[in-house]
Amino acid sequence: MSDLLNKILTEKKATVAEAYELFDSLEPVTDYEFMKGRWKGTEIYSGNPWDELLPNSGWYGKIFTSEEEVHPLVYNGEEGEIWPVDPANVPLGFQMPKGEYLQPLFAAARPVLQAKTSSARLRNIEYRGRVCTTMCYDATPVLDYFSKIDENRIFGLMDWKGIPVPYVFVLERDDHSGLRFDFEGNS
Repeated sequence: MSDLLNKILTEKKATVAEAYELFDSLEPVTDYEFMKGRWKGTEIYSGNPWDELLPNSGWYGKIFTSEEEVHPLVYNGEEGEIWPVDPANVPLGFQMPKGEYLQPLFAAARPVLQAKTSSARLRNIEYRGRVCTTMCYDATPVLDYFSKIDENRIFGLMDWKGIPVPYVFVLERDDHSGLRFDFEGNS
């Protein structure tokens, strides 16, 4: 493992330059099949306006069912289940306060926030001079780009139009956690 990768994973923070350097040094994900499954997310603090928001609101990670069916924001439920949020129902442009009270707030807002369908898809798009698998949100100007750390971990950069600092995260494969996915038509 490279020193930079080890530093970022240990400290859970990176400058924008470090995040780009690591992303560029890793093999790009280019296979949709590799992405299929359930992935648990961990935030890497980068100075993005979303830093601390996702973990404090109960973010679990992402689920990739197919190239056309992606759940980009999956949350921990109160009864050990996970459930998808429709990003179109979240005021993403609004600067939300950050704090531990956000998880109960998101749980209370679940009837409004919960997705009825998938809300993203995968495409291979050129980013930073190379093609990589990219998650394209359906209703918001957000793209998540993926590089492979290893067979079970992905380094991700979220590019939100108008925000110069990427949201940085790591996804770790979690297909066998036993968590129930609470989504109509999916198991």
